[in-house]
Amino acid sequence: MFRNPPCYERFVQLIPSLFLPLIVMLHYLSGKRTGIYYADSTHFAVCKNIRINSNRTFNNLAKMGRSSVDWFFGFKLHMIINDKGEIIAVKITKGNVDDRIAFEAMVIKKGLKGKCYDDKGFISEKMFTKLYKQGLIVKVKN
Repeated sequence: MFRNPPCYERFVQLIPSLFLPLIVMLHYLSGKRTGIYYADSTHFAVCKNIRINSNRTFNNLAKMGRSSVDWFFGFKLHMIINDKGEIIAVKITKGNVDDRIAFEAMVIKKGLKGKCYDDKGFISEKMFTKLYKQGLIVKVKN
């Protein structure tokens, strides 16, 4: 498949440089706006918490964050998909970025209108009003 694959150490060094090409690729592969959307996020831990101080691969990029289960050191992937499962918006942030900030940025940038279903942690009352005026009704699952 690959003629001269890099060694493991080189592969690990190359990982941070792949984030931007990944985001660009996902942007160009984004789906159509249908008016029905689903938003969620997940975290990517870059190492176990015990090894945070010795991690050099994502030095100054990864941050401590809190998931619904535990603390982690890494990144968050925020995604909005349509009712057909096609990616509408994606954003990778440091682990300490609030889900609401990333969600609002994605929705405003894409100018989404219709209905969006997401978690309670994605929306505040102020943001709900702002997005409602834009034409997006946010429905929260408890």
